Amino acid sequence: MCTRRASADRRFGSRRPELGYPAAVSGGPKAAEDRARWAQRASELLGQVVGGKYRVERILGRGGMGTIYVAEQQPLGRKVALKVLHSTLGDGGADPEFQKRFLLEAATVAQLSHPNIVVVHDYGGLEHDAAACYMVMELLEGRTISEALQLDGPMQPARALRITREIARALRAAHELGVIHRDLKPGNVMLIDGPEGELVKVLDFGLVKVMRDDSEELTAEGRFLGSPRYMSPEQITHSPMDGRSDLYSLGVILYRMLSGECPYAGDHAVQTLMMHLQQPYPPIAHRTGVTVAPQVEAIVHRLMQKEADDRYASAEALIAEIDALWPQLSTDTLPRSGEHVVPRVHVSEPTPSLTMGAPLTAPEPQSSRVPLLVLIAFGLLAGVAGVAVVFALLRSDPEPVATTTQPAPTTTPDEPAEPIPPEPAEAPQPTEFTLTVTSTPTGATVWRGDEALGETPLSLRLPRDTEPVTFSVRLRGRRSVQLTQGASEQDVTLVANLPRIPSRPPRRSGGRSGGGGSSIKTTR
Repeated sequence: MCTRRASADRRFGSRRPELGYPAAVSGGPKAAEDRARWAQRASELLGQVVGGKYRVERILGRGGMGTIYVAEQQPLGRKVALKVLHSTLGDGGADPEFQKRFLLEAATVAQLSHPNIVVVHDYGGLEHDAAACYMVMELLEGRTISEALQLDGPMQPARALRITREIARALRAAHELGVIHRDLKPGNVMLIDGPEGELVKVLDFGLVKVMRDDSEELTAEGRFLGSPRYMSPEQITHSPMDGRSDLYSLGVILYRMLSGECPYAGDHAVQTLMMHLQQPYPPIAHRTGVTVAPQVEAIVHRLMQKEADDRYASAEALIAEIDALWPQLSTDTLPRSGEHVVPRVHVSEPTPSLTMGAPLTAPEPQSSRVPLLVLIAFGLLAGVAGVAVVFALLRSDPEPVATTTQPAPTTTPDEPAEPIPPEPAEAPQPTEFTLTVTSTPTGATVWRGDEALGETPLSLRLPRDTEPVTFSVRLRGRRSVQLTQGASEQDVTLVANLPRIPSRPPRRSGGRSGGGGSSIKTTR
């Protein structure tokens, strides 16, 4: 809890437009008038007592749906954050059901007791304004992910994944209670310096949806609320949602933490929304030039799948994946985020079959660098050939230690000269490299000919001078992907994206059977 004004301003400074309140994608002149009128009325609460015990001291920030104040809880003298929301958005009139919906969902959010979720102390309706409600939260000291990225740039993979894991813990607690956040973004995640290290707090469940068929929600029909750069495809299209929608938003946050940029950013909100719906996942190295280890990119890629079924099944599954990767999170195994390189890109020629991938050979090793290869086989729609992209992610070898010739020690006849130690033998060069095959989704079977080698993610040891070996990655209900790996002087990771097999339309009745009709044959 923080009582210092400077640190509170860092958290709720009005300079940040994404302050806790999502703005409507559209609203028109009437909505603008409503917001201007509310901004004027916001100052009227200064010095007033809300809820019989929260004396409003000052404004910390404003957003599209209301205002945040610093208030003092009486008689405890505790400083709190008081968020006041109003129902006039877009249509201008007060929503008679607004308070009912707000109180229903605020009661649910108040049950979210978790170290990674901001504490909600109280909530209610303003006595003198039926169109407004308030929520009382703990006042925190720290900065948001947005502010951290603006000041420090992209994060190291270990830190980014640790923050992602903490956010996932908060989402797991919320999803277990049937609550979806729906507005997860860097401005709604706070980083706090604590005695045991950095603490992560998820803020502002103001757009929550209770996952019950008979539940009501704060967002009334016809209002488009959210943050376009972080919205899942199903939220954009108003399709049924569950906790996996939050996981998509978390994937976008992780993408930005690693690269410093959002994967989709159009010139206007509608263009950004369409990019989420239509454009394929842009690999971080292509989009930003920042190097990211393939193991980490595979997590981002899976989180940001267009289809919810292709993402992690739950926040718990994401946590388990990060925990499994954690032992590898060192500077020796994961490149440093923020190093800009020009990746080598090889695009395979389209093939007539619907299996993805093509034979690829590793580039010749360089004497001063050790390349780490990752191949991502992107499965496209039925009838479209796949594309295999190879990224060469390079890291420098340790600098050689300079050696100098020491003069021979002066000896006397009574002291025999010390023997000169023999030159150390060169360490034997490894004869094998590690091939890691993974897929989106994971759990696919990797075949070599008629032999099933195991399920993805799968690690294999191959001779460095191996002849080209072709693997088939198969999963029920998905198109298979074929990948070929040849000789290599370094470890290689292959990531296969397995597209869904579209359902066949029902056969039309009627018509002649036999040779009179046309037929379509597809090769899989």
